[in-house]
Amino acid sequence: MDATTKAAIQNAMTRRRAAQFKLLTELVGIDTSNPPGDLAEQAERIGKLLEALGFEVERLKVPKEIAARRNRAAVTNLVARRRFSESGPTVALVTAVDTVPVEDDWTHDPFAGEIKNGVIHGRGVLSGKADLTAQAFAVVALAESAANLTGSVELHVSFDGSGPLGCKWMLDEKLVRPDFVIGAGPARAIAAHSMGTLQIDVEIRGLAAPSHAPERGFDALEGANKVVALLHQYRAGLRDKRSKILGITHPSLVVEEFYAGSEAGGVPAGARFRIDRRLLPEEEAEKVETQLTRMIGSSVAKSPGLRCRIKRAALIPAMRPSDATRPLINLIAGHVRICQGQPPKAVGVGADVEEVARGMGMDSRIGPSFLRPGIGYG
Repeated sequence: MDATTKAAIQNAMTRRRAAQFKLLTELVGIDTSNPPGDLAEQAERIGKLLEALGFEVERLKVPKEIAARRNRAAVTNLVARRRFSESGPTVALVTAVDTVPVEDDWTHDPFAGEIKNGVIHGRGVLSGKADLTAQAFAVVALAESAANLTGSVELHVSFDGSGPLGCKWMLDEKLVRPDFVIGAGPARAIAAHSMGTLQIDVEIRGLAAPSHAPERGFDALEGANKVVALLHQYRAGLRDKRSKILGITHPSLVVEEFYAGSEAGGVPAGARFRIDRRLLPEEEAEKVETQLTRMIGSSVAKSPGLRCRIKRAALIPAMRPSDATRPLINLIAGHVRICQGQPPKAVGVGADVEEVARGMGMDSRIGPSFLRPGIGYG
């Protein structure tokens, strides 16, 4: 891209600053809180805003039976396209616009998009909604300023964070086939690696009994407690397993969504919980899953009268660079160098789950690729 074209794109972005703030304010005004996560109407409103900017918008609806498995009533993701030719590569710009629910400590209306002292306040202005605004107007400026372009640019807008019903679902169903992808977010480094996520659901079954005669039953909660204690012991050892990739430290594990017993009381006949295990790029997910499955199964087998069911809930593979992604990495690195006067670092994206849990409320929808940006997808 020559200097004239670059200057034209910058000028086009500058001329539309007011329109950028207007779009961001409109996006903030659309409540995309998840949970509860029934965001079909919100997706339609955002789709119309993108169509007004000249994008061809496709609504991709997740089948209701698939959404129901994740306790979602309806999920609609968006793909907004700008075609420059019928042939050529497809570059996807990715973001997620669903947000965590609003807390009680806001001093501004979280859905008003109020601008005060040069700062806009609202849910999503530092994450997905700001990213989508920047992406949309960058494509508009590109289309206006550059000639002889080939291929297409797509905005992939997820309404399930980095969960399995967003970008991953679109890829798995082959509804999108990007050649290159850029994940959204502010950074002074390029993330070419990221940690993966393995989620496992565990259900332990025993036998109910009245509280006055507990010896008649088999306590599923007691068995689950033994498993969780074993998992926490296993987690402590993960800190010694270090990655060789800058920016990534060690794998981690959290036990979440724990349920046991019933309103009727007595000896709990059932207990269930989910394990969230973050994977190093150097680890093999199948081996980790087998290790955890054997660990849980052997623990339950030691408790008479108990049985267990272990099932993979989700697997988001770790991201690794390849020969296909290096040209994009080098291209972005060149532009970052121009902007900040020095080349960016190439790093990996990791997450200490305990720290993330404190900051993000243990929101399992938000994976490491959206907590910090990178060249990664799905």
